[in-house]
Amino acid sequence: CKKLTDVVIPNSVTKIGESAFQTCYGLRSMIIPDSVVEIGEAAFIWCTNLKSVYIPSSVKKIGQRAFKSCLKLISINIPEGITTIEHRTFYSCNSLTSIIIPSSVKKIESEAFDCCYNLIEIHCKAQNPPKGNLFIFHLGKNCKIYVPSESKELYKLSDGWSCYQDNITEDSNRTNKF
Repeated sequence: CKKLTDVVIPNSVTKIGESAFQTCYGLRSMIIPDSVVEIGEAAFIWCTNLKSVYIPSSVKKIGQRAFKSCLKLISINIPEGITTIEHRTFYSCNSLTSIIIPSSVKKIESEAFDCCYNLIEIHCKAQNPPKGNLFIFHLGKNCKIYVPSESKELYKLSDGWSCYQDNITEDSNRTNKF
């Protein structure tokens, strides 16, 4: 699938299977219809030229390593309804600069966003910090993690988040620009 560049998945599809688009190096954009409820493990792994993907709110599960090493992916919308961001889901998405983590997320597994060296903004909408471990993100000093103002101290003290204390700040409705 090296020559495949842009894909619109038909409405009859309900699941994007495991490794469905693995190593489709030419893939640049993907539109996923509202009929899809699950993106399988490693579905887009090593789609190194994938710049944009629309994930509808119908998607309730994104598998491990689904977007691993999508080197040109700039931003991602994680739909409300996702409860877990699985192991290495967005690992090594080097061009990723911003993430919005919806309030439905209760758990972020290890290395979910590790090696995303260009992250500038992470917006966590959950009042209670999602469960995680020390290796959720790989952050530089300039990356800000925006959290609900009433939850700032809770995030700073929680397992998986306390190591990012210097990055955590109050969200003052900055997500309107996305």
